Formats: sequence, structure tokens, C-alpha cells
Amino acid sequence: MTSPPLSPNPLGSNAPTTDYVGLAFVAMVFAVTVGTGVESTVALLVRTLQSQSSPSPAIDLGSAPALILLFGTLTGVLVAAVLTWQLLAPVRSAYRQGGLAIVSAFATLVVSMITVPIDLWLGRIGLLGLAVLCALSAAWLTRPLARRRLETREGPTIPAA
Repeated sequence: MTSPPLSPNPLGSNAPTTDYVGLAFVAMVFAVTVGTGVESTVALLVRTLQSQSSPSPAIDLGSAPALILLFGTLTGVLVAAVLTWQLLAPVRSAYRQGGLAIVSAFATLVVSMITVPIDLWLGRIGLLGLAVLCALSAAWLTRPLARRRLETREGPTIPAA
């Protein structure tokens, strides 16, 4: 008598039936894109404020540009984290949602560093261009994001072994 074939998944019959990897990837890319757009908009606002005032010999951390840069950067990172958390709601796992939200937040911080060379090379028009590019990219990503979210609601997408 032969025994039944072993499942390729170590969890056997307790293995998940829905694949959330595509949703997680698209949600994180979307969130990082939106967060980077916020960061570039903040950098544009700071540069505009700096261009309208005279240069000061000392660093003033209480000035409007400094405060906008600080709180704007935190806002962009928080936007990415919250978006990832919300978009991954179908996963129904606070651990996975939180972990991927933190990854998106840090990724936004890293990707937004592109604003520095763009500002140096192209100035405020480059920052505006980056913000527009991020907005267009986020708009383009809404279709695959909606499709992935719909797939996770419709039922099993992992073939049974």
C-alpha cells in the first residue's frame, strides 16, 4: 500500500490558499512612490521659501524651512507606512502589515534621497518634475493595485498540490 504524496508545503493542509506576494509588492511600490512624491513636494516648498529669504550666517532650526523639512519628511514616511498598512488589509495579519509598512517607510526615506542630486542639478524645476513623475506613477499603479486586491478577495489563487 502506498502512502499519499507529501505536500510540497511544510504546513500541509494548513497552508494558505491565497497568494499575497503580488499585492504586497505592488502596495509597497505604490506607497513608496506616493511617499517620495510627498518628499519632493516638501523639498520644493523648502527651496522656494529659501529663495525668498536672505541667507543667514547661522543655522536656524526654528525657521520655517527647517520645520517644514523636518515635519514634511516625517509626513512622507508616515504616509508611505499608513498606505502600506491600509492596502495590505486583506492579509489580515498585523505582524505582516506592520513589518511591510516599516519597510515601506524606510524605503521611502532611502528613495527620497534622490531629491538631493535632482535639486543640485536641476533646481526647483527638477523637484517639481519629480513630484509630477511620482504622481503619474502612482496613478498608473492604481490599476494593478486594484486588480491584486480584487484577486485576494475572489478566493484561492495558489494551485493545490
